[in-house]
Amino acid sequence: MALIIYLESLAIANALARKNHQRISANQELLALGAANIAAAATQAMPVAGSFGRSVVSEHSGAKSQWASVWSALLIVLVCLFASHLFYYVPEAVLGAIISVSAWSLLNWRDGWRAWLYQRSDGAIWLTTFLLVLIRDAETGILAGVALSLVLYLRRTSKPHIAEVGVLQDSGEIRNVLRHKVHTVPGILMIRPDESLYFGNSDFLVDAVLKRVNNDKSITHVLLIGSAINHIDFSGFEALENLSQDLTKRNIYFHLAEFKGPVMDQLEKTDLLRNFSSGKVFFSVREAIHELSHSISPQSTINKYPSDDFYSI
Repeated sequence: MALIIYLESLAIANALARKNHQRISANQELLALGAANIAAAATQAMPVAGSFGRSVVSEHSGAKSQWASVWSALLIVLVCLFASHLFYYVPEAVLGAIISVSAWSLLNWRDGWRAWLYQRSDGAIWLTTFLLVLIRDAETGILAGVALSLVLYLRRTSKPHIAEVGVLQDSGEIRNVLRHKVHTVPGILMIRPDESLYFGNSDFLVDAVLKRVNNDKSITHVLLIGSAINHIDFSGFEALENLSQDLTKRNIYFHLAEFKGPVMDQLEKTDLLRNFSSGKVFFSVREAIHELSHSISPQSTINKYPSDDFYSI
C-alpha cells in the first residue's frame, strides 16, 4: 500500500507539474506522504495519498498552493455541519462528470504516440499502463508499468553497445570504426563498452572481446576504454578479472584507459590492478596508442585506410 500511495501521488504530481511547466522534488513528496501517514496512523485515519480526482479539480479551478486544500477542508466541514441537506439529492453522476471534465485535459495522446515513434519499448510501457488503468485500476496499471520498465531495462542493458574504435585523422577524436573513417593500429584492439558493467551484461562483454580476439590472431594488445562506464558491480569486476586472465594465457596484453575516478577507486580496492603483470592503466586513449604503437614492429603497422597517413599522436 505504501508503494502504491507513493507511485500514484508521484504520478499525479508529475502530470500536473508538466502541464504547468514546473518541477517537483520526489524526495520532498515522499517526506510529505510519510509525515501525513504517520499522523493518520496516530489518529486512526485512513491512509493518505494524493487524490487524482481532487487534484485535477483543484488545479482546474485555479488552485496555486496548499492553501486551496486547507480552505476546501474548512468548507467541507461547514457543509457537513450546516448544509449537507442541500446536496443530498445531487446525483453521483454529477460528481463523476466534474472529475471527468477536469481530468480530460491531462490526457496527452501525443506523448504516447511520440514515445512509440521514438522507441517502441517506451510506447509499449505507456500503452500497457494506460490500458490496465482503464480496464482494471490504477494500482494494476502502475505496477505493470514499473515491472515492464524493469524488464525492458534489463533486456536492453544485458546486451550493451560495444564499439571497436579508432582515431579520426583530422581531430584525433576516438570514434566507432563502423561509423567513421578512422585509423587503427594492427595488433591493438580498442574496445569501448557504452554501458556500466553489472551482473546482466559482464559476460556479454567478455564474450565479445574473446570472439574478436579469436577472429584476429594478430592482436597483441587489448585496450578497454571506460569513458562510458559509470559503475562496475562485483560481477563486472569478476568478469574483468577473468578476461585479464584469459588474455594473459593467450599472450595478449590487457590495458585500461579513461576510467572514471569513482570506478578506479573501486577497482583499487581489489587485486585486479596489482595483478596487471603485463597490462597498464592509461590516463587517455592517446597516451595508450602512443605507447603501445611503439611496442609493435614498424613493419607490422599498416593503416586501415592505406591512402591516408596514420594520425600521429
